[in-house]
Amino acid sequence: MNKESRNKFAMAVTSIIGSFFLTLAIGSQPGSQTAQAQTADCCAQKSVSQKEDSKSREVNEPNRIDPALISFYAVPLVCHTAPQIGCGSRAKPILQELRQHRAVSEAWLNRPGNVIAVIWAKDSSLAGRAEAITTIEKKRDLTVSELNGEKRETALMEFGAKANWYRAPDVDRLSEEEAGIIAARLVRRLRATVTLSDKQADKLERSLAAACKSTLIDAGKAPGQSRESEMLGAGRKHLSEEGMAALKQAISLGYRPLPGEK
Repeated sequence: MNKESRNKFAMAVTSIIGSFFLTLAIGSQPGSQTAQAQTADCCAQKSVSQKEDSKSREVNEPNRIDPALISFYAVPLVCHTAPQIGCGSRAKPILQELRQHRAVSEAWLNRPGNVIAVIWAKDSSLAGRAEAITTIEKKRDLTVSELNGEKRETALMEFGAKANWYRAPDVDRLSEEEAGIIAARLVRRLRATVTLSDKQADKLERSLAAACKSTLIDAGKAPGQSRESEMLGAGRKHLSEEGMAALKQAISLGYRPLPGEK
């Protein structure tokens, strides 16, 4: 290798080494450190955000109630006219009055109408709880008995799902269902003696259900004669004189199911 070639080789090596150290120097500049910090900070924020999202999901999930704050009581609130469900009109004032007691946080009725769940206030005492139940028993002439053992565990499992349990504002749905059951029963009795087309029967049933619903849900209306008046008024819109006579006869048999009726 001649002298000129050696000089060119040395210059090339020097350039490569200089570029290497220049790169190292730039990487150590404040701007580069800031970029690295921003990247690290971004990762940290993402991690915090994920934790917050997880916490948010936990908060939005239904709160689990301490079983020690829940009591279950067997109650005779099955609907007489619709034995498959609870009686909304009878249960509503009971649930409302329980809820108003200082020892009670919430009160629920199950769909069959044979169990009430009471969620006690966290600061309630045993004496306060007993007072709440005794007050309802006396005021509403109601006999209740607390569930224990396996019956309580079964009720606790059913209540945990919150399906088919109703608070005071929700039991109107049971009353609405009851009204539909009564209306369908009356129409079946009616069609046993009077000829009605399916369309006539359907319209009559819906009118009777609406009239019955208003008497069950409106606390200002007395049952009995008021309900009969409402039902007959609804029937007049769809029935002839013969049909009205048959409807009166169907109502006179009562709203409860007769043997063999649904």
